Amino acid sequence: TAVPTAPKPPEPKPEPPKPEPPKPEPKPEAPKPEPKPEPMPEAPKPAPKGVPWSFSVTGAGTATFGQAPAFLLGGRLGVRVDHGPLRLGLEGGGGTQTAPVTFADRRGAPAVEASLLRGNLLACALVPLLRGRAQLATCAVGSLGSLQVRARNVDVPRLRTPIAAAAAGRAQLEVGLLFAHDAGGGEARRPVFGVEVGAELGANVVRTNLIVNGDVIWTAPILQGGLSVGLFGTLP
Repeated sequence: TAVPTAPKPPEPKPEPPKPEPPKPEPKPEAPKPEPKPEPMPEAPKPAPKGVPWSFSVTGAGTATFGQAPAFLLGGRLGVRVDHGPLRLGLEGGGGTQTAPVTFADRRGAPAVEASLLRGNLLACALVPLLRGRAQLATCAVGSLGSLQVRARNVDVPRLRTPIAAAAAGRAQLEVGLLFAHDAGGGEARRPVFGVEVGAELGANVVRTNLIVNGDVIWTAPILQGGLSVGLFGTLP
């Protein structure tokens, strides 16, 4: 005999899968701020160069007119200081006649010799030329000196005003021959030795009279001036 078995329950039908809820769309990420580059430390600015000072000495041969009865040939020595485009200077020198002057139309026909000693004070403005290898100096010059006159055939010649004073303007071209150089730069920085050529024109503030035998045989003209050629050197 067989044991009756219970009927198997029907298998449940699989339920259809439930639809998944829609996934939320990802939000766009906010752009990350770019890191700011750290500022580079500023290089220290070089200290501004001050206006340079320059000291120099000069010597020149001179030819002057208008302060004696004839041309005077002589020379002068000077010292000067330059501060940027400005200059102050002090000069001393003089000159003498190369030959006596005879005043044949005067009583006794005196033959006159003269010599002059004077000092100059000058203030100048400097204009550089040729990239610093030359410069033009335009100067106001005041001079004060003493004029000495001798008459060969007169026992006692007399000067009414032996003081010689003048005011003038001078233009002077200075050209360097040797230069101080920047370290490693090779560019000329300033001349240390050179030549100078100048011309001067002005007026006699005091007009000297030369009296011989009671007659005024010569009076200094209004205009006076001269030429000069010399050398200069800059002190280290």
